[in-house]
Amino acid sequence: MSLVTLAEAKAHLRVDQDIEDSTIQIYIDAAREHIAKFLNVATPPTNAAVKAAALLIVGDLYEHRAAQLDSQVYKNDAVEALLYPYRESIGI
Repeated sequence: MSLVTLAEAKAHLRVDQDIEDSTIQIYIDAAREHIAKFLNVATPPTNAAVKAAALLIVGDLYEHRAAQLDSQVYKNDAVEALLYPYRESIGI
């Protein structure tokens, strides 16, 4: 199950055409994988905070999709703040 649907991501991005659907879906999948890895879980929870983090990641990927950037990309502290309470500790 997807954390964010294509329709939700497109609404968040304010995209109303279908031409970039496959690219946006890749960003949704990448956001889900990133969140699962950050949380140390196979399946991320589907609550509002995790969904908001996924939308922020999708937005960042969409905004910075060019191979060459004129500006530097920074870590999104909001994403970590939203996800951190759901992070599973790993035994070391």
